[in-house]
Amino acid sequence: MATIREKKRREEAESFNEEHLALLKPLKILDRGRQERFILPDIKDLEGTPFALCTDEINFALSMVDTRVGAGLRKHNLWLYRTHQQKFAGDFILVDVSSPLRSMGELMLPTWDVFVLDLKMGGRLKFGGKGAGNQLKHWSRAVRAAVRATARERQVYPETPGAQRRWQRHASPRTVWRLVGDRRELLTFFRNLRLLRRQRHRIGDDPEQLKACFRRLQACTS
Repeated sequence: MATIREKKRREEAESFNEEHLALLKPLKILDRGRQERFILPDIKDLEGTPFALCTDEINFALSMVDTRVGAGLRKHNLWLYRTHQQKFAGDFILVDVSSPLRSMGELMLPTWDVFVLDLKMGGRLKFGGKGAGNQLKHWSRAVRAAVRATARERQVYPETPGAQRRWQRHASPRTVWRLVGDRRELLTFFRNLRLLRRQRHRIGDDPEQLKACFRRLQACTS
């Protein structure tokens, strides 16, 4: 029979909340040529923590906010979170806040797209979380936490407990994408995001059909 301490340890292992996300805020600077570019100053502060990034992950994160790369999402709409690496929720959560909020009484509800990303160096892009194993075990909890954290940062999360409970019952992403693959494949995905969104609306969530659409777009743009 499990002891109270074991139950508490198990509950902690299964939990995922906003404390298990680290927001990587882009900072706009001017380089030596007086050209604008974005950096992620928070990355260095994560060294030695469960949020620390390897070189490949740093390169991916920087590419997502670099105006010269053109990764497909406008920078002010992109909220990039690093996930706690012991919580089985992938490597990053991206929230695209370009969609307008939906009002329900006094509540403002998000209709944002959310991307759950697990980087696999050299891996071909897979949809629906395939190939991640247990690394995406808690992806749905991470998505809820990321939406809540983003709403809080954008000051659309209600203040009173009763309104917060109603908000959490009704707030949900417009679409959740679970993607596993090499960072270059993921960047190609985001460059073609607009077209892939249209295809998903037409064919649905089938991972194999989405992968086939991605490969066709990849062949046309390579």
